[in-house]
Amino acid sequence: MKFHNRRVMLSTMLATIATLSACDNADTPTINNAALSASDVLAARIASTPATLNIGESVSLLTNSQFVQNCITEGRAVTWTSTAPTIVSIDTEGTATGLRPGTAKIVASYKKRSDTITVTVTSQAVTSVTLTSSSTSLTVGQTATLTVVARDASGSVIPQPTVAYSSSAVAIASVSQAGIVSAVASGNATISASVGGVSANVSITVTGSSSPPPAPTPPPSGATVQPPKRPTILNPVYPKVTGTSWVLNPGDNLQTFLNKANRGDEIVLPAGATFTGNFTLPNKSGSAANGWILVRSNRTLPAQGTRVTPANAGLMPKIVTPAVAPAIATAGAASGWWISGVEITVVPTLTAINYGLVSLGDPKATSLSAVASDLVIERSYIHGTPTSNVSRCIALNSASTAVMDSYIHDCHLKGYDSQAIAGWNGPGPFKIVNNTLAGAGENIMFGGSDPKISGLIPSDIEIRRNYIYTPAAWKGRWTKKNIIESKNSARVLVEGNVLDGSWFDAQVGYAVVLKSANQSGGCTWCATSDWEFRNNIVRNAGAGFNLSGREGSNPYKVGALLTRVWLEQNIVENINVGIYTGDQKMVQILQNMSELTLRNNSFYSTANFSNVLAIGSKPAATDMEMTNNSASYGAYGIFSSASGPGEAAFNNMVGTMVFGNQYFVGSQKSGYPKSTFVSSISSVKSGVGANTSAVNAATAGVIIP
Repeated sequence: MKFHNRRVMLSTMLATIATLSACDNADTPTINNAALSASDVLAARIASTPATLNIGESVSLLTNSQFVQNCITEGRAVTWTSTAPTIVSIDTEGTATGLRPGTAKIVASYKKRSDTITVTVTSQAVTSVTLTSSSTSLTVGQTATLTVVARDASGSVIPQPTVAYSSSAVAIASVSQAGIVSAVASGNATISASVGGVSANVSITVTGSSSPPPAPTPPPSGATVQPPKRPTILNPVYPKVTGTSWVLNPGDNLQTFLNKANRGDEIVLPAGATFTGNFTLPNKSGSAANGWILVRSNRTLPAQGTRVTPANAGLMPKIVTPAVAPAIATAGAASGWWISGVEITVVPTLTAINYGLVSLGDPKATSLSAVASDLVIERSYIHGTPTSNVSRCIALNSASTAVMDSYIHDCHLKGYDSQAIAGWNGPGPFKIVNNTLAGAGENIMFGGSDPKISGLIPSDIEIRRNYIYTPAAWKGRWTKKNIIESKNSARVLVEGNVLDGSWFDAQVGYAVVLKSANQSGGCTWCATSDWEFRNNIVRNAGAGFNLSGREGSNPYKVGALLTRVWLEQNIVENINVGIYTGDQKMVQILQNMSELTLRNNSFYSTANFSNVLAIGSKPAATDMEMTNNSASYGAYGIFSSASGPGEAAFNNMVGTMVFGNQYFVGSQKSGYPKSTFVSSISSVKSGVGANTSAVNAATAGVIIP
């Protein structure tokens, strides 16, 4: 009886163990041999077999668990998970891979049953480390990628080693823990990589920007009327990374990392990856003086001072807006954000109007304390598509903002205004240097909408060495007005640019339109003043410069009439030629603008045009100098409706009027006692007109369509 009870107990225990090892509760195994001893039962207990791996080593765990074996026998698919996936990864086939030293539990489960296998990862002893850099000679603003190879005593490569990086001179070349070297300033630095107590070094040499933009020419001298006031010039320095390098993978949530980042950090985006959404640069405590936040590509870009083009898009991550809202915008008074080497665009399937790809600052802000500041976009490719409706590519409603070395294109609408860059509710300063700017309505616009901040005038604006153009193929396809326009701005330097492409469409084809305008009646202080144009080429337009004291059709009061405009050493050419038709005037002055200087400019065209200078009703202007200019005569030369052609047209001016040494190419005309007529451009006296060599030097390399 006792023996029988013992056999029953043993049979029951074994059946229980067998049931526990079975893959599915529905399948209770049959016990064929119930005559087992206690030692038989102990031998049948289910226990998984632990595993030990080296870093980088992979092994199948299928035979480490009787539970898994039973599931395989019964045709059941097991689910595998790791409790520490950064130490041990496990795939769907049960293959474990050691990633870094430590212990992880690997769980094999089917429905409500599971088994656990302990896996330990050990580190191999490091005996040697080699360190190489994708480049050891960098210019300021460039980056390089480090490669580390660690080996054990047998010479075998240790996969995925844990590396600690350091720089001997972070002020010259900093290094992130992702192995990215950033060139900060000229000099030499030693970058070190340490693995398991073994180190290796590489020397990095940093030089200044390969092609720094030339400094602005000296302010005007020898003025006979008031010269313009010079702008405050921004000179942002590529940020030094002193904090965390957040290295993103394709598919990561970009906004999460924008929110996480602190001053001194960088967010490194993988080239070729696309981040779709409407992203916001948050407002962080402190200011740019406490550190910038750098958002950049993980690839080495052309050096600072080198303009990128669509050919460089493969080096860039892409940020794409899927809707009418911006791809990138700022939150409140956000500051200290630097974007480098990023492509920003719109999904090609969007048919609605996108109201701006990048919005820096809040167009609805009502106080300066709410204005975003210290923002830089450089070496970036910002564009719509050939068929997309984009009202503007960049909105500058911010302070202390720079757009440099970038390619900005396909900013266009039909039947509405559009711009490559526009600003109306930000105080400046603004730096717009070494860009390609292709916009339809206007390429660059300041004003045009009343600022919400009382008394605000966008000021201290540097526009230098840009190719500001409208492709000829856009004629009739997108609405065109002019190339540069201001209704509300102050202290602007326009130097070394090429302005190319304007025609009769929504307006009459001027390249440049300057005036004071209270757009909607809410800006009684709005005014345009202190614009200086030097060493530019203005070409392929229906007309040249339209300078008006105020917007003639606008009844609202302005803060002041247009004043202090200086045009010197500019070449204006190809006016009213071919498709570039329009008002046929080189310069027009209206509505009592004041303090105008036209000195040493060349105005030439091979086509018929009406006027070199068209002077409006008296008073067209107050205080003017026009000296040492050369021009094709056109139909009427200098003209006013009151007196017709000739120097008598200056009677429509008031105040100081200085005129002399004017050369016209054409047959002698009456009414020009102080002017000289010659038969060809080559006959113009030396020192009269623009210095062609100097203007060509100032604009060398600017034309990058």
